[in-house]
Amino acid sequence: MLGDIAHDIQKVHNFESLVDFLRDTLCWPIPNNGAKFEDITFYWSAKDLELDPETQTRIIGCWQLRLFDLRFLESQEPWGIFFVQFNNDVEIDFSSTLLRRVLRGLVERDNRSASLPFWRRDRILFICVTLDFQDRGFAYFEGMRSYPIFHDYPSLIHFKLDA
Repeated sequence: MLGDIAHDIQKVHNFESLVDFLRDTLCWPIPNNGAKFEDITFYWSAKDLELDPETQTRIIGCWQLRLFDLRFLESQEPWGIFFVQFNNDVEIDFSSTLLRRVLRGLVERDNRSASLPFWRRDRILFICVTLDFQDRGFAYFEGMRSYPIFHDYPSLIHFKLDA
């Protein structure tokens, strides 16, 4: 199965094929009803995330996968799943600082807009891609660690969703 994942992720070349990979290879409960990427995601603006101007020049966008009540097998708490697209000059494995800045906009903290949802720091999964989809990876923050854990493709132990 691990070989299938490594092979199938090489076919990812845009957001639609990434969603196909999550649904078909990882068996995530994403409907295959012809919905467009914009129909199953929510765009988080740089203002929502409170990103500084330098970060805004490196990050193309951040979209939340809008599936309700997603829970990973080992957890009873819902996870926030976010697609983060970087400029081509960003190496995904070295985007820790940029991801921490995005994370800051998604967790509960003082002076944060009460109108936006938030997640626990260790319940957010980032699916990271570059503009040309040549570099991609999955990242999450474990506990209070300050650096994200990156994977070229997700370990099923952590990332298989309960249907």
